[in-house]
Formats: sequence, structure tokens, C-alpha cells
Amino acid sequence: MGGCSLYCTSEKTIELLRVPNHLNIFCKIPKKSELFKADLSSLKDLYDELWESLITQNSQSNLSTLLFQIADKMYLEQKISTFNVFKSRYIDELNYLYSNHLVIEDGEDIQFFHQTFYEYCLSKHFVESGRDIYNYIHENSQNLEIRNVLKLVFEYLRQYDHKQYIANTRKILKSNNFRFHIKSLTIINLSHQNKPSEDEKLIFTEIIRKNTKFMKVFINSIFSKDWVNYLLDENIVYNYFFPENPFRTRAYESIKKLDSFSIFFSRDNDFDKKIENDYREALILLLNNINLNPFRILRYIDDLDPFPKKRELMERLIIRINEWDDPELLKFYDKYFTEHPPICRAVFSLN
Repeated sequence: MGGCSLYCTSEKTIELLRVPNHLNIFCKIPKKSELFKADLSSLKDLYDELWESLITQNSQSNLSTLLFQIADKMYLEQKISTFNVFKSRYIDELNYLYSNHLVIEDGEDIQFFHQTFYEYCLSKHFVESGRDIYNYIHENSQNLEIRNVLKLVFEYLRQYDHKQYIANTRKILKSNNFRFHIKSLTIINLSHQNKPSEDEKLIFTEIIRKNTKFMKVFINSIFSKDWVNYLLDENIVYNYFFPENPFRTRAYESIKKLDSFSIFFSRDNDFDKKIENDYREALILLLNNINLNPFRILRYIDDLDPFPKKRELMERLIIRINEWDDPELLKFYDKYFTEHPPICRAVFSLN
């Protein structure tokens, strides 16, 4: 019997396809072997490929118009299915969408094969028709339910009109008229970019880095080789291990010993607590991204001057590495595991 052999070296693509719906979308796309040449890392990437192969390249020019009309009708009705009023005008297009399992017929109603495809169609039409993102957010009272659509709108707008995307991002982060969950979604979207633009780096420098809450969301959300490299190059990671201490003075040390310490200094001003929190945030950042660029991260930490928990950090990072094809990585293993017994509890738990 004949078979189909697919081989993918992209860890992001493999991880993406672990989600059943993502795998289902992937299976709808023709010429699957060619997809592995691209670095698919998001749901939008999958839907972009699906749209290109099944909609754009099809000779029926009204397919996108029909999908946009269905999505708009469902949005206005706030329903996941809608009465099929399109049969008389788009019968051929509907039959095509049915046959490719993009739209499902349910009695007199129709619906998309998955909620996320509705959100993709809505966001694509949203951006291409020039709708106002601020009006959309306020029309929906900044509800949590709009997060998926908003996420896709930003992802699509970033490629479609980068200048407008940057302007929207800046306005949401700087305005007092948006709830924090909207701001955090905007920051998370920024932190996931594989190749951040210079304008995105400026948003980080001028807005995110100056806000403690924004910075925490950003650091905890990063899954990007280029963002990590940028943070290493700019010594931002360095500052997590060697923070400046405006409070480490004799007066501070003396007052800290008093029972009334909490009256004079909030917990945020406790430098010992800051060191602990900074280490934890840096640990999350590096563990989340160690497999995207293991040698660069290990070399950077190894070259730093000694700091509390440096050796434990190196051990934690080393045991999280999945691929050891690079022989240079073995030098770190030898240094932290062969020459000395490990001190990290996580290492012992593997035995």
C-alpha cells in the first residue's frame, strides 16, 4: 500500500499541530508537504495558508465575499449560526464551501466549521474594509469575549498595514480608556512576534519597559528567538540578575530590622524581594525560550559574573534542552554536570 511521508523540523509547527483543531485545519490544506517549508507558528498562519489555497486560488471570485457576508451577519446577530439567505445568489460558492468542509449546513441554518474560522473571516474583513478598532472595542464594552477576534485583527493588521498597527498598539497602551485585559492582550501579541520591527522595539523601550505591570506581562509571554536576542543584546536580562538598588543604604538596612518596616517601605521596595521576583521572571523567560536558541542563552548566562542561583539557573536551562546536535552545548553539560554534582532539585527529580 502507498503511504504519505511528512517530515517537519520546525518545533513551532509541530507544537502548533498538537492542538486538534489546528491539525484539522492543516488536514484541509492541499499540498501539505510544502507547508513544512514555512515556519507555521500560529493559528493565523494556518488560516492564511488555508485561505490562499482554497479561496484565493479558486476561480470563483465571490467566495471571499460570501464568507465575509456570513461572518458579518453572524456578528450582527451575535450567533454562531445564521439563517441561510445566500442560497439564491451564491449556490455554487456554497456547494464549494460545503464540499471543502469550511461551512456546514444545519437545516435552514449555516455555520463555519469552527468558531475560530468565523473569527478569522471577521478579522480579515475587519482590517481589509478599514473598520475602526477602537469603535469595535467600545461597541462590545471591552468584554473578554472579543479577545480572540481582537488578537486576530492585530495579527492580520500587522502584515496588512504595519504603520496603522503600530499606531493602534501605542494608543491602546498609552490611553486610560482601555481595560488592562485589552492592554495585556496587545502586549502578549507584541511579545510573540518572531521578527519584531524597529517600531515594535520602540514601543517596548518607550512604553512597556517603563511600566512594571506591562513589563511583567511582556517578559512572561515572550516566545520569540529574536525578542530574547534583543533583550540579551540590550542587557535587559542582565538587569534581572544585577538590579540597581536605590534602597540598599545603611538607613534602609537599619529601618528594615524594625517591626514598623512595612509602614515605611512597601513590599515593592523590599530589595531582597525584588531580587527574588526578578530571578523568577528571568527564569520563566529563559526556560520558555531555551530551545529556540540554546547556545546563545547558555553562553550569555555562563559569561556573567557570579550571582545568587547562577549555577542552579544553568542546570535548569540545560535539562530543558531537547536537541543536542550542536556539540558546543556539551561543553556546558560537562561544566555544570560532569565536573561538579548538580545542586538543582529539578535535576534530582529526573533520576
